[in-house]
Amino acid sequence: MAGLRPQNGGDAASSPAPAGPPLNFVGSLDTVFRQIKEYHDECGVGTVDFLFQGPATDHAAVMKSLELFGEGSAAADAGADV
Repeated sequence: MAGLRPQNGGDAASSPAPAGPPLNFVGSLDTVFRQIKEYHDECGVGTVDFLFQGPATDHAAVMKSLELFGEGSAAADAGADV
């Protein structure tokens, strides 16, 4: 995630969202957590919107992804030192 900077020269807190394609966090819970942490450390992002559904994703797969994410993030939150 190195090299991510606000585009208007201001600080990350006052900068608009960067232009361009969306940023994707992909992988295991540990990998995604690390990616988000690196993004936060680099840009100061405070809110992340997660997208679990795409045009080719069926309902059962979406629900399974949400379930796994919820279980994993709750467990990580219980022991995280963030």
